[in-house]
Order: sequence, then C-alpha cells, then structure tokens
Amino acid sequence: MTVRISLGAFTDRLDKLPADLEAACLRGLRSAAMRLEGMIPEAIQSTAPYPPNDTGELMRSHYSQPTPRGAVAGVSAPHAPFMEYGTRPHCPPEQPLAEWAYRKGLADSEEEAQQMARAICRKIAREGLAPRHFLARAVRMLMDRGIVEEELRRELHEVRP
Repeated sequence: MTVRISLGAFTDRLDKLPADLEAACLRGLRSAAMRLEGMIPEAIQSTAPYPPNDTGELMRSHYSQPTPRGAVAGVSAPHAPFMEYGTRPHCPPEQPLAEWAYRKGLADSEEEAQQMARAICRKIAREGLAPRHFLARAVRMLMDRGIVEEELRRELHEVRP
C-alpha cells in the first residue's frame, strides 16, 4: 500500500516509527539535503534574466548541515536574502553599485560608472529589487526530480529489504 504525505507531515510522523526506520529516514533526509546543496549553484546559474553572480560569493556560500531531525541547506552570503526575496524600494549606497557597474563592463570610466550607479539607485528607489527565488527553484528541482523519495527509499531498503 502506498500513502502520500507531505514532507512536513512525514517529519512529524518520524517519532512513531521503530528506531531503525526513524534512523534510516533521517539519513535519507540528510542525504537529500546534501544533494540540494549541490543543486543550489545550478539554480543560481539558471536564474533569468541573468544569474545573480558577480564576485562568486553567493555561489561559494551554499552549505548543508545535519540537524537532530534531518538537515538544513542554504546560502550564507550576506546578500542572499535580498537576492532570494527581493526588496522594497530603498536608496542603496552608490559606490558599491559603481564598482559593480565597472566590474561588469557596463561603464568604461569611473565617471560613467558613477552615472550608472545613480541611475540604478533611482530605479531601486522607485521599484526595489525583484526576487530571484534561486533557493525556492533548487528545492522545486529537488522535489521534481524525486530525490527526497529516492534517498528515503534507498535508506529504508537497506534496513528492510
């Protein structure tokens, strides 16, 4: 018999399983989280209309960490939440934007980079930053590819073939 439950409901039911099955399920969830960690750079690179990747800090900051009830995967770069969820309109500092514009080849001189930064600041002040949802896409890819189910099945099969 097959029963479909959500991942949240599944973790709530772990306490009701025999110890060997609970341990196997936790190993499967941890393994899935490690695979999710590997999918985060893929999701960042596939972000449209362009990837949020300038210095590589976001790409380098992905991690997974075991917890007592499974694992956590995420991104630790300070700007990750702003890239994932976007921002409300605000006035960012111009100098980092000018440096970014110059690095990206959007300006040929410091003066042009400053002009570009002022224009970007005005746009952000009007519209904020659009969310990029790279982490949400990585989780969706994990689920769509059946990786959580695959890892759970593999671990459970080892316990009870």
